[in-house]
Amino acid sequence: MPDGEILHWNAETDDPSMMRNALSFQFFTMIGVPAPRTKHFWLEWNGEPQGVYLEIESVNRNFFKRRKISYKSLIYGTNDNANFSLIDPETKRRKASLIDGYEWIRGGDISKKDWGGSSAGLTG
Repeated sequence: MPDGEILHWNAETDDPSMMRNALSFQFFTMIGVPAPRTKHFWLEWNGEPQGVYLEIESVNRNFFKRRKISYKSLIYGTNDNANFSLIDPETKRRKASLIDGYEWIRGGDISKKDWGGSSAGLTG
């Protein structure tokens, strides 16, 4: 694993098939849309089985370099409010902004966080 890579492990507990995320990323790749690589694995922590998890490739500087794609900024969904709706899915109340739940990272420098509120979109 290259230095600075972040691992994203999803338990996929909301999906009984444990395949929807992996299949959607594979579909995007098949139709020519850059998408994270995925793989399922069995996790044991301190010798205790934790179950099947999905490892999802980070959408970061290395993601774009591997695909020879330039970029100016990234928009990450950071919580359940990242749904481009003005209604919070849990409280059913109006959110302060459409960008609640998102974090914008400009210039490929993940230390520059300009606005915000887990990967929602890209800007070119």
